[in-house]
Amino acid sequence: AGVEQAWQGLIEDIYDKHRNFYTVERDGKTFPALYLHAEQAVRGVFDNYNGATRTVAFYRRIAKLFQQRGYGGVALLARQPIGDSMIDFESLERDGVLHFVVEYANDHSSGDTYAKRVANHAPPTSPNAILNVCTAKHSHSPHPSKWHCPGHAPELFRAMLEKSVAHIDKHDLPRIITCYNMAEWAEGGPALQPNMQDRFGYLQAVKDALVIESPADAGGLDEAN
Repeated sequence: AGVEQAWQGLIEDIYDKHRNFYTVERDGKTFPALYLHAEQAVRGVFDNYNGATRTVAFYRRIAKLFQQRGYGGVALLARQPIGDSMIDFESLERDGVLHFVVEYANDHSSGDTYAKRVANHAPPTSPNAILNVCTAKHSHSPHPSKWHCPGHAPELFRAMLEKSVAHIDKHDLPRIITCYNMAEWAEGGPALQPNMQDRFGYLQAVKDALVIESPADAGGLDEAN
């Protein structure tokens, strides 16, 4: 009950008061997006990891709350997702629950250098997949991943982003790209947050790859701000 009340409070405190949240458009309807960092934990709360019947009922109640507010339902972006052997996602979608899979540390590639990972970029084509990119795959002690993938650079990160955008356009996937990582040098190498080595390079790469500018808006990021 406490978890469900917290979700209801989130809707009231965030989605009811602010309109600049992420959405997914489907069949002319708008679905506010909610990110689930560990969907299996939701199943643990409602079903004690024994099936997913109560979890599905909970999702339908959340979709109903959004529908009462004029939306199509809810779009769940699920890391560590519940598999389709437990949930009939087509039935859920008919009731207003869109379910997408996102794994934030997966860059959909392979290779022992970042350049090779750009060259080997092979994202999924499933319509419920959310693509992810990584600023780098090279971690530092004490982070336990022990990734060793040298050669990362803002220019290569931009190339990975551009490939992801092209893949989304080609396969008509959700127009959302997640990014690993935002701010931790140890966990995944240089991040979107400006740093002494790359300055605003990674943010500039995002701007160059994703933002369509008018001529009056052209120009790099202002490092003084």
